[in-house]
Amino acid sequence: HMTEWFNIENATLADTLSALGIKTKMAPLWLPYGYEQAYIKMTKDYLLGEDSIFAKYEDHTKHSEMFVMISKVTDSSSGTIEKDDRPVLEYVKENTTWYIMHNLQQINAVALTGNYQVLISAPVSVDEMKSIINSIYE
Repeated sequence: HMTEWFNIENATLADTLSALGIKTKMAPLWLPYGYEQAYIKMTKDYLLGEDSIFAKYEDHTKHSEMFVMISKVTDSSSGTIEKDDRPVLEYVKENTTWYIMHNLQQINAVALTGNYQVLISAPVSVDEMKSIINSIYE
């Protein structure tokens, strides 16, 4: 079993996806005020054929973090997204259904686009999460 991790430096998430030849729009172009990219890490699992890209963003003044996780969906893919007891909201943008759910102070939004799962998690309002999602398609 061989897994490889590496950091992507001096590039945005959109630039990283483009450099990898991924044309599907998945990278937010707008972040809530104060958030800046901290790092991007890519993981490749050669045995399972799974790739994922994890982008972390930080707001140092609020001591707050958000992330975007893009995972290639394979036959062996599995995982859960935590939520609390509030109902899941469906938000459709550009023929993609995003599922927005609360998990205590975090808002998680997840969608399947192409053969990728995109998860955005941030301590923001539902309206701010919709703005983050909208920016993907600009």
